[in-house]
Amino acid sequence: MLLSSIQKRVLLTIVVSELLLAVALASIAISYTRHRLLAAFDAALRARAMSLAALVHYADENVSGLEFAKTLVPPSLEPGKPDLYLVEVTSAGVIARSPNWPEGSEIPKSPGVSRVRAGGKTYRGAWLLNLPILDEDRPATPPKISVFYAARSNGIENELFQATEFIAACSAVILACTLGIAYWGLRRGLLPLRALAQQSANVSTRNWDVDVDLARQPDELKPLIQALNDMLSRLRQSFVQQREFLGNAAHELKTPVAVLKSTLQTLNLKPRTTAEYRQGLDGALEDLERLEKLLQWMLRLARAEQWASGSARTDITVIELTDTCEEAVARIAALARSRNVSIMMYRNGPSPVRADPEDLQIIWVNLLENAIRYSPEYATVQLQIHRVNDQARVRVSDHGPGIPQEEIAHLFERFYRGDPSRARDTGGFGLGLALAKAFTEAYGGTIQLDTQVRSGTSVVVELPLSNLPLN
Repeated sequence: MLLSSIQKRVLLTIVVSELLLAVALASIAISYTRHRLLAAFDAALRARAMSLAALVHYADENVSGLEFAKTLVPPSLEPGKPDLYLVEVTSAGVIARSPNWPEGSEIPKSPGVSRVRAGGKTYRGAWLLNLPILDEDRPATPPKISVFYAARSNGIENELFQATEFIAACSAVILACTLGIAYWGLRRGLLPLRALAQQSANVSTRNWDVDVDLARQPDELKPLIQALNDMLSRLRQSFVQQREFLGNAAHELKTPVAVLKSTLQTLNLKPRTTAEYRQGLDGALEDLERLEKLLQWMLRLARAEQWASGSARTDITVIELTDTCEEAVARIAALARSRNVSIMMYRNGPSPVRADPEDLQIIWVNLLENAIRYSPEYATVQLQIHRVNDQARVRVSDHGPGIPQEEIAHLFERFYRGDPSRARDTGGFGLGLALAKAFTEAYGGTIQLDTQVRSGTSVVVELPLSNLPLN
């Protein structure tokens, strides 16, 4: 297509603009030239009319008589094409006219210059009205004379045509030069864009960098390059996370599957008693339950991340956030009693939010479970719910050992376990905080950690409040 590239579009715009500019300038130049030529021609007509008026004088014998010195009439303005003239006296009528004056023609008297047609030909003529007689021998009240002088303007048209040709030729040369310069400048100006395209074509799963010097790029490309680098950085992070997720998921699934396979193979080695088969099947069922739980967590995490990426949900309603916290406390109460940890819950009013209550319970259960597991015996875990402007803020605080600074950046990663003592059989899958973060962001909220070594950890979740009524 003609307009399939930026270069062609810009060139077409330049061509159209240059053509319009050339036409406009040529029109102005031609109009001005024509005006000046006509002004000079009209001035020549008036000068000839004045010279004819000077040829009227009084006769020597009778001062009351007037004569016209026809022999002194100047030549025509355009050689070979006789001019028209007419000399009138207010008291005596016409006293002189050109030999080629058409009989019966009357030219309306007007002070300006006009186009007249006489004898089948077009003339440009001018009247000079009420001129005095330039003669010393004149009576006390001399009569006035009027002179009409006209000439063919073919010479002006020829000069104008030549001027038009010259202006058009100059405009074409200038247009060609400017278009050539514009094309050269455009191609040179698009070189950084072509270089960026070549660098972008080299981006792959092994090369995530666009190797261009941002400081040396045009100002128009800097935002694009910066946005491209930011996008590639996010894509690289997502790709690494997905790759690590697949590796971790395979590693997590490998253990229960291997254990399950080993149990079944052991049962199949030789005939066993009913009690031995039952014990082996109970162990296999435990491994299957753990495997099923891991798959459920992975599916929940994938669903939460899908919602957080912008997938619309139509099944959520406005709920009371405090209710989900109370239900989470009830679900985690058994774990708290087993570890001699108490849970204190505080709130300062209703907090309606638009969310799925099961998703919020998962967030609070994960946060409370971590706080309980890391709290010393007989400690207290606090769950606080506050309204802060248009946000509902939930803070879960413990009095545990805190989290080292180098581990904070990894806590929300999938399958990450900060405490190496928490093995798979005692500590879960390392998906709890990742799932809490994904669900929080899916509902437009934020999650942050506030921790100090040997002083405990607080996790703060903020969710936007809803103005709609509770369902």
